[in-house]
Amino acid sequence: MNFAAAHATGEFIVLLNDDSVVEAGWLTALIDTARRRPRVGAVGSTFLNVDGSLQEAGSVLWANGRTSAVGSGGVSAQWDFERRVDYCSGGSLLVRREAWCAAGGMDDRYFPAYYEDLDLCLRLDDLGWETWYQPLSRVRHIRSASSTRWFRAFLDEVNHERFVRQWSRVLEQRELPGNVEAAAWKAMRRSWRVLVVDDFVPAESMGSGFGRARDMLMELSAAPDLHVALHPRNGVGDGVAALSSRGVRIVRDLAAHLATPGVDYDVVVVSRPHNGEILGDLLAAHLPHAERIYDAEALYHRRILQEVARATSEPEREQLELRAADMRALEQRLAAEADAVVCISETEAAEVRPHTTAPVVVIEALLAQPTVTTAPFSARRDIGFVAGWLAGPGGPNSGALRWFAREVLPLVQAAVPSCRLLVTGAAPPDDVRWMDGPDISFVGMLPDLGKFYDQIKVAISPTLVGAGVKLKTVEAVQYGVPVVATSEGAAGLAAAWHGAIAVADDPRMFADAVVDLLRDQRAWERRRERGLSLVARGRTDKSDIRLWPELVRRVAQHREGGVQRDR
Repeated sequence: MNFAAAHATGEFIVLLNDDSVVEAGWLTALIDTARRRPRVGAVGSTFLNVDGSLQEAGSVLWANGRTSAVGSGGVSAQWDFERRVDYCSGGSLLVRREAWCAAGGMDDRYFPAYYEDLDLCLRLDDLGWETWYQPLSRVRHIRSASSTRWFRAFLDEVNHERFVRQWSRVLEQRELPGNVEAAAWKAMRRSWRVLVVDDFVPAESMGSGFGRARDMLMELSAAPDLHVALHPRNGVGDGVAALSSRGVRIVRDLAAHLATPGVDYDVVVVSRPHNGEILGDLLAAHLPHAERIYDAEALYHRRILQEVARATSEPEREQLELRAADMRALEQRLAAEADAVVCISETEAAEVRPHTTAPVVVIEALLAQPTVTTAPFSARRDIGFVAGWLAGPGGPNSGALRWFAREVLPLVQAAVPSCRLLVTGAAPPDDVRWMDGPDISFVGMLPDLGKFYDQIKVAISPTLVGAGVKLKTVEAVQYGVPVVATSEGAAGLAAAWHGAIAVADDPRMFADAVVDLLRDQRAWERRRERGLSLVARGRTDKSDIRLWPELVRRVAQHREGGVQRDR
């Protein structure tokens, strides 16, 4: 290895055992990690057994000089997140050539095998380089195919004694053998642990506020002092790889995870009121001293109150009023019990503040992902409705689409016969799916909303009932697409946004606004520029998603200082 490395001229050196069989994307994932993290000296792969079970997801070093492969014998999903580790095995290890040369390569004293990769990672650490584990790089390791059992035992014993003598100062700081969870956490070298609870693993194209949730997780995981785990209560869905490859741990079975020795969290972020209600007792039992942030991504009782006004019978109205009262009580209780509350607009924050002594922080709705689309007016054609369908039949997006299709679209097509409405989102419910045809096309879940926004002229937000700021409205403006919205579709946004969004509740006025933007290039460009100017100002006032890491740090310091709120 040293001889070959001495002749290498590339940016990286890759070590690969002759008994390791690589899977697709193995090398790209290692390179991407090293390029995203400039202090990474080495990054290793997931080792699987031939049957696909987990062999190693990074390794920990114990105080006695022995090591344990993290997750060995289990399922890879439990440890499927990028993180800093004590070391990764040299059977599949990418090393930055600059770091390799600084460390002097492999130590000849460990020839021909055992402890040479661990020794290399420790020497890199001494020089200020980091070792990371990347779950997306996967190899199948045909264990013990390279030598006999007797020879392996002999080399292990000889080199273990040598390793203990050489690294005694490091071993004094290590954990005693046993608790892998605690040892793996210590190796990450992060100050605070954060558990986020939400409905699903978020993806931008899901709608329903999940683009904002994804951005929040990305911001938190990028902070060098925070380790982030996500429990998606209703299932993993899409987006796991994007988060786990950035260091977010996906916790599928929360009860089992919290019962694992060594698992602890400093801060719990609970998004959406039903998750706080369903999981509140479990979280309190296992994490009684964790600080709590209630992420009020919307005020759901307001949506129900709007439905009261649209009820068609007295029994229906009474039932909705009871539901609204129950939801208001739940949201107020969660805010009162929290150590901090996050709202998406000042309007909602003002409604929450009288019901809690905790700080109520406004983190506005600007998303991190959107980049301005570049297609000119002449290259665009259609109307777009970005929808999430998790609420099912009768949900806000169903009602919005039915109203637009029945009341507005015929008026638009009378003026612009060639226009279509394109609707995104996976599994639209039956109460709207029947509309799919030449005039309204359901395009499904899209991995890249940027391409969708680059082809449409106008985005619509025809929401009739809602629970807060409509992220689809803000998102379209960020992508550089003019928006026509109802009053509810623009609810919660500051007055300045109304210069960037055409707002109309009357079907004829809504249709006229859409037609104007479909036909008039100058009107379209004016709306687009106003919106982009507003987004640029919002990015500079630091009231957007970038506030999350600092908020979590402030809340975590309460626990560190021994300050606890009564619950």
